[in-house]
Amino acid sequence: MPYSLKPEIQASLAKIDFIKRYKALSEKFSDRENTFENHENEKVIEVFESLGYKARFMKKENFFIVGEVKNKDFYTFRFNISLKYGLVEFIWEAWHTGEVRTGTSWAMFVDVLSNDTEKVLRPGFHSYEELKEIMKISFEMYEDFKRELIPIYS
Repeated sequence: MPYSLKPEIQASLAKIDFIKRYKALSEKFSDRENTFENHENEKVIEVFESLGYKARFMKKENFFIVGEVKNKDFYTFRFNISLKYGLVEFIWEAWHTGEVRTGTSWAMFVDVLSNDTEKVLRPGFHSYEELKEIMKISFEMYEDFKRELIPIYS
């Protein structure tokens, strides 16, 4: 069976113009040569915090958990970010009343929303400043995603 998204997730992604925005981000940071592979996790956390998001690094899984939002029994949102090879991989998680509604990479969102007709490459970064620019845009998308879902899940 092909992968599918929960109806409210798919509708929210369409409403925030997800593919167009992710594609623009990918194209803006399309240089994937000589990327910043040797970043320091503490400095990356400082980048997230400078944009107003608490973050922690999960060493075993090798990704950052950023901007976790919980409303006790109703919903939880989490933004997971991997910076392997100096490329930014984004994963959004959402739960409603304890049930996982999504825990999917942005690449999978693109696959499902476009019926596998489009591919968007992960943005590359070469400095903490570039990472900050990428994250500023992706956090705006995250806020829009949550803004669509919180009324549904409340």
